Amino acid sequence: EQLEQAHAVLRALSRDDRIVLLLRTWFDVPFDTIALALDCSSIHAARCALSRAMARARRLHERSAAASAVAVGVGGAMGAAGRASRRD
Repeated sequence: EQLEQAHAVLRALSRDDRIVLLLRTWFDVPFDTIALALDCSSIHAARCALSRAMARARRLHERSAAASAVAVGVGGAMGAAGRASRRD
């Protein structure tokens, strides 16, 4: 389930967000190279792009986790209600 959530978050991000996240976190590409890949004006701009992408990914992940928790909670409540009605 965590892998599915990670894929969903990556799909929801923009192309540039995915690029900066993957280049830096998975491949440890230096910021000057990331700046070139994203056509950023400076290393500082590339660092800011990473920070913004991470914040967006975090928000998407939190929403996804909250939605999953609600779905599990609803399923659990429905299951308990169903068991109770069968006993009657």
